[in-house]
Amino acid sequence: MSATPEKAKAWSLAGTIVEAAVSVVPVFGGPAAVVTNRLFNMPIQQRNDRIMTAIQADIATLMQQFDSFVPDEVLSSEEFMAALHRSFRAAQETSSDDKRKLLRNALLNGYVLVEARPRADVFLQLISRYEVGHIVVLRAIQTLMAGRTEALGDAQTLVQRHLAARGQTAEVPGCFRALINDGLVFVITENEVYEQGGPPARFGSPIAKQVTRTTKWHNITEEGISFLEFLEDPLLKYPD
Repeated sequence: MSATPEKAKAWSLAGTIVEAAVSVVPVFGGPAAVVTNRLFNMPIQQRNDRIMTAIQADIATLMQQFDSFVPDEVLSSEEFMAALHRSFRAAQETSSDDKRKLLRNALLNGYVLVEARPRADVFLQLISRYEVGHIVVLRAIQTLMAGRTEALGDAQTLVQRHLAARGQTAEVPGCFRALINDGLVFVITENEVYEQGGPPARFGSPIAKQVTRTTKWHNITEEGISFLEFLEDPLLKYPD
């Protein structure tokens, strides 16, 4: 797509607003931190600059793909500025490039694209708190459920095998707990009571005892599906 003044403006405005927002995020503060600032400010600032540049580049690339965009209205909104601060802070706090990419996707999908995202704030809060492993596990559940009409029994074992076959790792039990607590995965507990033969009685038939077998069934919820869509790369979804 050929460059136009509007697209050039998109890049410039994206850079200006992102830089302005990032510049007010403190790294260190107070007179007692002068020495620390001198020792660490350069690598920290370089890291912040890389994060900022990646955000700016993704915003500008996406906006160039929509001729009808009005950058001033999108990037100057209070909603966008607040989301930018939250996503940048979360990007600073992680060492994972994959998570930073997910945060950028969330920012673009929830606050830059034209489509309304009523759950954007909730989803941005979730991805800020989650590790990449949570998303890997949620995607695995969605993949394993494809074509099935009933929920997954022994889901954690199935997910672990699925990830191992693809060379992926995650702390599966902990991820399951968080995803269930946040309503992205549901669990149904089913208790089956049956009789199990016991040791022979002194007189008469063997004594039978009742045993309860518990099975947990898991599936991704509609909220979970929407959350994964929220994290999709819009630069691939809306190619130039």
